Amino acid sequence: MWTLVKSEFKYNAIAFTAPVFFFLLFSAIEMFVFSNPLWFAGSSSIRVAWDGIYFFVLLISFGSIWSNRLREKRILFFAALPVSVKEIAVARFWFAVFPFTIMTSFIILFQTALGIDVPSGFGALALQVGLAFVVIAVYIKVRDEWFSHKGLPKKIIFVSVTALISLAVVVLLISVLIYYEREIGNALRFFSKLIFYFVGLIIMAASVPSYKKRNEYLN
Repeated sequence: MWTLVKSEFKYNAIAFTAPVFFFLLFSAIEMFVFSNPLWFAGSSSIRVAWDGIYFFVLLISFGSIWSNRLREKRILFFAALPVSVKEIAVARFWFAVFPFTIMTSFIILFQTALGIDVPSGFGALALQVGLAFVVIAVYIKVRDEWFSHKGLPKKIIFVSVTALISLAVVVLLISVLIYYEREIGNALRFFSKLIFYFVGLIIMAASVPSYKKRNEYLN
């Protein structure tokens, strides 16, 4: 299984340079510009626009990796190898989880370096990474549901239910964070943004058993 994971990362090594570059760039700007009141005293609208740009860049970067993976039919390639369906499903899980886990870990380290109680934009950065993770995870889960059922009505029902439940959870969590944001300290405010990473993790974990139900010939 780990051989499959390593082969996927080696195969996509060049493609990962884009998200790594932009992650380091945006992290450096957060630490040395947005987190420094002497260098930046911008309005909230600039902050929101900046977060939106980063979220868009993350989606484009990781979306291109997964679109290339689908276009080149990597799943069908692995299905032809002498490995079990479970091994392929778990390898896909780690391939999706590792990059976001590493980015989230670095964000925590950067915030720790500044001070857990120090206000900064790293909470917002963690939020964007987490939301991007959720979008990628939902996309993977939705494709599993689509290829797991025969007949268009069943496909639409299962895909719609999966997407709507995921959207409802994200909207609910964002609403709770907005409501309680002013009532909690800086440290708790930062760590609360990490919840979306765990939402993505749960969705990806749910994609492991759903992968086993896929009809590969429909992919």
